Amino acid sequence: MNIVYSFLIGAIAILLPWGRSINSISIVLLAIVWLFSFDWKSKWSNLIKYKFELLPFLAYFFIHIIVLSYSKNFNAGIEEIIKKLSFFILPIVIFSVADEIAPYIDKIKQSFIWSLFFYFIVSLITAYSYYLDGNKLAFYYIHLISYTKMHPSYISIFLIIGIAFAYNLGLNGKKLYYLFIPIFIIFVLLLSARTEILILGIVLIIICLYHFKRIEKPVIGYLLVLLILFASFASIKYIPELNTRFSVLKKGEENSENLVNIKNERNQIWTLAIEQIYKTPISGIGVGASQDFYFSKFKEKKYILLELKKLNNTHNQFLHQFLITGLFGFIICMFFYFYPLYKSLVYKDLISFILNSTFIIASITECILETQSGIVGVVLFSCICLVKNHRYDNSATSYLT
Repeated sequence: MNIVYSFLIGAIAILLPWGRSINSISIVLLAIVWLFSFDWKSKWSNLIKYKFELLPFLAYFFIHIIVLSYSKNFNAGIEEIIKKLSFFILPIVIFSVADEIAPYIDKIKQSFIWSLFFYFIVSLITAYSYYLDGNKLAFYYIHLISYTKMHPSYISIFLIIGIAFAYNLGLNGKKLYYLFIPIFIIFVLLLSARTEILILGIVLIIICLYHFKRIEKPVIGYLLVLLILFASFASIKYIPELNTRFSVLKKGEENSENLVNIKNERNQIWTLAIEQIYKTPISGIGVGASQDFYFSKFKEKKYILLELKKLNNTHNQFLHQFLITGLFGFIICMFFYFYPLYKSLVYKDLISFILNSTFIIASITECILETQSGIVGVVLFSCICLVKNHRYDNSATSYLT
């Protein structure tokens, strides 16, 4: 069964960039196989061993069920709970068969990297066809990946994870995977997701400083950091769509007084969330109630938002968590984010540290735990890193997953 489990988990990783629906099928198949494998004694034994790793996921899932009981929009809350089932299914399955899948984790990482590479190739081909049809921005931002209807922020997060995995595999003797790093860097820049470009720069600096300190050539690392900073500013200046997006962030747009523009849309939403948090700090407003809350507030204040779908969440996972689940939900969310980060420091695990830092920083401007793509990506890769780390003694001086 170890090969079957690893294959299905690998399929989930492979399908992450390609869309939510097809990925959900892999999760369902994994759950079915797990249910009918019947080796309950071994599964229970593993779950006991991984009880502390399992706790953040289950706590996060069940706090949403508790808060659902007083939500003002129960139907929308049920939809949110269904979306968050991966917090329950994936950790239980992965931790219960951890010993069986551990030898295949590198294969899962490799499969994920190749999937991202083919996704890049397909994106370029489709963008070229759009370019021939007259779309001059076909190779940038959301236009580049419009065929899968994925958001550039999530693909960029996956690419940064791919960079970390490729670096790790290269260190472990698979030098071919170093070639994917510059390809994925270019892809992130073309996607022009602002927060993720910041994360990319931080990740590249960390890798450079670590790598050249490791081989006792720190000066080269410092020079590369300067090169990364220079290349970042040059990219923002000379890549058209990237320049536009950062210029808009700085200058805003010319709009009527009550039109929430690109520059301040998050500020307005965050302000409304903070005002409500002061009113309901303990209970929150309930799972599934955020969209109705923002619609009513925007109507009350006579704000206009061009893309009303952006009112689905707070565009900040921490504020959103506090808003819908209150203080206890916020504490559990912080526990969910920072426990794996703490474990990465305990095990001196650079790759796990990069992954969890990426999730945390990305959550400042996106609600990555409110979308199917974000949930599956965060849960899957967090579990994989925790499985790897758990199998090594705490006294290890250095370990890279």
